[in-house]
Amino acid sequence: MLTYREPRPTSILAFLTPDLNCGTFGHPWEKSLCVFGERLVEPLAHTLDAWLPRKRVNGRAVN
Repeated sequence: MLTYREPRPTSILAFLTPDLNCGTFGHPWEKSLCVFGERLVEPLAHTLDAWLPRKRVNGRAVN
C-alpha cells in the first residue's frame, strides 16, 4: 500500500517498488531526478532525455 505525505521543499523524495528493484529518487538541493531499475529506465529514458539534462549515468558524471 502506498501512502502520500505532502513533501517539504527540502524533502528527499523516493518512490520505490516493494522489492527495491526500481524507483525514482528526487534530490532537492541538486535539483535532480534519479531513475533506476531496468523496468523504469528502459521505457522512460527517451522521454526523460527530451526534457531533463543528464547529470550521471551509472553513477558517473556526464559532461
